[in-house]
Amino acid sequence: MSQRDTEKLIRKYRLALSCQGQAIPYFSDKENRGIYFYGFAHNDVFSDENIFWLSLGPGQRMQTLRLDKPKKFFADQSFTFTLHKEEDNGPVLSQPWENTDDYWVWSYAFSGYPGLDLLSFAFQVDNPAVTSDNAAITLHFVGGSVDGAGNDHLAEVKLNGYPIGECIWQGIDLLSCEMQFPQYLLQEGENVLDIRGVLLGGAGFSLFYVDSFDVRYSRTFQAVENSLFMRGDGHETVNISGFESSRIYLLDISDPFQPRFIDNLQVKRSSGNTYQLLFNPESPDTDYLAAAEPALLSPLDVIPYTYTDLKGELNRANYWQKPPPPSR
Repeated sequence: MSQRDTEKLIRKYRLALSCQGQAIPYFSDKENRGIYFYGFAHNDVFSDENIFWLSLGPGQRMQTLRLDKPKKFFADQSFTFTLHKEEDNGPVLSQPWENTDDYWVWSYAFSGYPGLDLLSFAFQVDNPAVTSDNAAITLHFVGGSVDGAGNDHLAEVKLNGYPIGECIWQGIDLLSCEMQFPQYLLQEGENVLDIRGVLLGGAGFSLFYVDSFDVRYSRTFQAVENSLFMRGDGHETVNISGFESSRIYLLDISDPFQPRFIDNLQVKRSSGNTYQLLFNPESPDTDYLAAAEPALLSPLDVIPYTYTDLKGELNRANYWQKPPPPSR
């Protein structure tokens, strides 16, 4: 297909984009030489990659939303941001999982065994606000052992060397444990979360797993590497700074399958050759993605589809075996 024919298809929205069986809206660039869409992430027990299909057919134009123009300028704003940290390094098969449950965990601790009882997790915090409010960390555990009656596991938690709480639970239960702390304990840049397993009185053995953790804190409206995921959090006008280009895009991603393009943005030049974006959020809970031109990404890989004719009538099996029901 020639470039001219491709540009014509883009201009008339004759390319269909889909993901997981649903149509994905997009918009074209000014020259009709490419398309822009929200490539949201995918993560489940089967895969951590997402696939978008592009084919000939009626395309769906991304809805455009015009918000009220800002009338005031506000500085020193912040919003509540949740940072999720997780790694899938090994399976835990001792639980009565459902078929689609995520049975992969990050790491484990043997309480009372020096060298095996301490876990340390480094994580990055961007632009924490100066506030007297508390931040919070929620740890997600999986119990790995049972030793008689009562509680089996005790995890002592420190943030950057400061004790912030402990979590106690029983057997092979799942546990989500939240602990609050003064936000000033969070550092701009690298932070370290330490989790130590401690044997409870009367317990002879304790094994538990760390699945993931979430850090909730107040964050300033400052772009990092030319992009920011955020909510309005009750602000009448949001002012996002730190963009390196005046070509800034704003999407409402509350429904990742049906994002909306925000029009009539107000972009101003700041000091030091940077730019700021001002807009009035539609609601306090609407999820937005703001991204300048340098932050836009291309697909990790583009693979042409090869027709396999697997559904052809001439493709027949010689044998068919019914698998046994899954064991629980």
